[in-house]
Amino acid sequence: MRDEIGSNWRGAILICGKCTRKLRGGFDRHGRTPLATALRKFIKAGKGCKADIGIVETRCLQVCPKGRVVAIRSRRPAARIK
Repeated sequence: MRDEIGSNWRGAILICGKCTRKLRGGFDRHGRTPLATALRKFIKAGKGCKADIGIVETRCLQVCPKGRVVAIRSRRPAARIK
């Protein structure tokens, strides 16, 4: 079993999975697509290790605002994503 796997990611976006589920409904016009999948399609990131940027759904990040989703950029964690 391999310990390390290479990737082409320039950075990653961490998305709180609990916030995503609490919003009820999805992030497409039909209301079924999870935020991580919709964001991957929107920025045309690609899939898996070959993507330009990684989008990772995590467990709860413990800073959940009401009616919103927490997302953190790995390259600039203090910056706000609008």
